[in-house]
Amino acid sequence: MPAGEASAFAVDDSPALNPESFTIEGWFYLDPEESQTGAIMAKEFNLDYFSYGLFASSEDKEVLFTISTSEREYFLWYETEPGDENWHHLAGSFDGRWMRLFYDGEFAGEQRTFGEISYDEGSLIIGSNDHISLGDFQLFGTIDEVRISNQPWIYQEINNENVILLTPNSIDILRVFPNPFNSFLYIEYAMPQGGIVKIAVYDMAGRVVDSFIQRQGSSGDRKISLFTGNLGAGKYIIELNSENGQAIGSAVFVK
Repeated sequence: MPAGEASAFAVDDSPALNPESFTIEGWFYLDPEESQTGAIMAKEFNLDYFSYGLFASSEDKEVLFTISTSEREYFLWYETEPGDENWHHLAGSFDGRWMRLFYDGEFAGEQRTFGEISYDEGSLIIGSNDHISLGDFQLFGTIDEVRISNQPWIYQEINNENVILLTPNSIDILRVFPNPFNSFLYIEYAMPQGGIVKIAVYDMAGRVVDSFIQRQGSSGDRKISLFTGNLGAGKYIIELNSENGQAIGSAVFVK
């Protein structure tokens, strides 16, 4: 590319670029003479959005992982100095529920998401310039070893232990009632083995509005109750986690 111009490369849409869960990663070096917010990679969606993307900003002193789901856009930031004249590694993973950010081999944050990731026929853009554009997100510098995997990373993998934990689902929500509800909410669930169950209730912005832990000594069906008088009207997500699985339900609170 001509001197002073950012480089870029476009990959046409294909099923391999539209995974339900994934890890995206790349090495980058930002030109220290440029104040910029540049795209390392981004999958275009609906003209003005990205199905997923990794960005580095020497201007705002942060790195960013973003995804778009059927519910809304999600952004995960980490404050750092990406334009410090060093090479850096950035990775974002998505397992269908949680998005996680990793920077230079260290876990940098996570966020709960809702909805399925959104795709259309948009291209995957690596870098960005006036000819292959991601708007204002031109990256001046160098990008190397960009990769997409259909396996979401966990902490052990990013620290080079190369372990993928794939566990069978060992907990199921049988019923959430009444639904809609306005005072008490009951959750019936089944576990084929005993253990600890962590229950969390999220609003649609991904904030935890209630959580607690229940110890179950044996297998079988159980019922728990939640007092919900302090909630605002709207839809809520109920998430149950055991050692070997996870179950998701939802309910609507009305006043």
